Amino acid sequence: STPEQAPHAGGVWEPPVGIYETQESWKVLVAMPGVPPERIRYRLEDDSLDIVAERAIPSHCNEGAIRRKEIPHGRFVRRIRFRVPPHGISHAAVQDGCLLLTLRKPNS
Repeated sequence: STPEQAPHAGGVWEPPVGIYETQESWKVLVAMPGVPPERIRYRLEDDSLDIVAERAIPSHCNEGAIRRKEIPHGRFVRRIRFRVPPHGISHAAVQDGCLLLTLRKPNS
């Protein structure tokens, strides 16, 4: 049972996501370098994992004109839906600019 992406749930940008499956769990890896851990919120409800965060433009970059802007900033909301609802979040960590969530499969 593979997770599926829900339609864009709102926000300014969406981080790339990788989902890895084992017999017991799904591991969700969300790349969001530059987002401080205190600006990250996540919630598992039924079959949906919602991740909300915000990346601000660094204060030392606020002056002057923007000549190129390839790094997205602002708020995002990312929703990942699972065909089989996960049983809960067993582990969460932010490391090397990524959020890693481990979701327990039912009956595991």
